[in-house]
Amino acid sequence: MNANPSVTAIIAAGGNGSRMGAAVPKQFLDLCGIPILARTIEIFDKSPEIADIILAIPDGYEQYVRENILGPRNFGKCRSVVTGGRDRMASVYAGIRAASGDTEILIVHDGVRPFTSGREISRVIAGAGRYGACAPAVRLKETLKYCPDGDFAEATPDRDEFRLIQTPQAFRFEIIKEAYEYAVGNGLYASDDASVAEMIGVKTYLVDGNYDNIKITTVEDTIFAEAMVKKV
Repeated sequence: MNANPSVTAIIAAGGNGSRMGAAVPKQFLDLCGIPILARTIEIFDKSPEIADIILAIPDGYEQYVRENILGPRNFGKCRSVVTGGRDRMASVYAGIRAASGDTEILIVHDGVRPFTSGREISRVIAGAGRYGACAPAVRLKETLKYCPDGDFAEATPDRDEFRLIQTPQAFRFEIIKEAYEYAVGNGLYASDDASVAEMIGVKTYLVDGNYDNIKITTVEDTIFAEAMVKKV
């Protein structure tokens, strides 16, 4: 691994955002006058550690993204746009296949997390370079209950043994590529990329996340996000 590895970021924005109930997918909605996805891209475009950005978007929105997200802004590192698949994994896998051959570290980030920072990007890159896989995480604030039937709590696990995982998640490229090829080839699914790496026996090193790094998926999230933007 080079002292300054070549880092590619995949911004996963291939979802249709049905829970938001909007006319366009949630990643395209305005957040205080700027599309959520544009705010997310900007963080990675400004990071000196990122060489390339690959944007995974929903099928049929290619022209919309070029006219409304990329066209009005000078995102010099966003050189590739790929069509996402039926789920998040398919979208990320499309991005992996589009990555440059000299990529050493691959970062994957949710397009609807516009409050990550350059500090978190640096942390996960360093962690991936050392351990192979790295993700930001925060401690649980609430008591955790085990409810196997969904109606009754049967046990109270020690919440200190659990973490809430966020993105950006970073990996040595050969690890995440192998993991995705294994998962896709065997018809397996996971809700995040660290879980895909676990399928081939890779443990993910955790670094401090940020409670402000929310994933915008509901109307309530949007209200909270607007308040966060206005307080800055």
